[in-house]
Amino acid sequence: MIFLQIKRVMHMLKKLSLLIILMAPLLANADKKRDVIGLWETEEKGEIVLIDKNENGFPIAGKLERSASRPDKVGMTLMTNFTEHKDGWNVTLYSPRRDKNFDAVIHRKDQELNLEVDAGFFTHHIIWTAQSN
Repeated sequence: MIFLQIKRVMHMLKKLSLLIILMAPLLANADKKRDVIGLWETEEKGEIVLIDKNENGFPIAGKLERSASRPDKVGMTLMTNFTEHKDGWNVTLYSPRRDKNFDAVIHRKDQELNLEVDAGFFTHHIIWTAQSN
């Protein structure tokens, strides 16, 4: 009787271990995607964008936090519509200079945020730098 109970427990532990092994990459990927949240200095030095998170910890919007050259634009939302994309996010990126929205893919690599902006017939690559809070 005890042998059967031990055998059942061992079988359940094997299943649980397999589930944990299969889920680990998915959980690690979720954390990797969240790492776009924070302060970023744009290519326009002196401009800082804050990518904020929702109640679940996922990115929700990117707002201009500081701007030396365009203080009147501070508080403006520059990134919206975050949806998952392979190792990053699809976003809608607003360009105040052109007064136009662009589709973009963003992903973090070390201390850089890589933005691939769809500008019609070509893709414009932009790099933002992580800033400490």
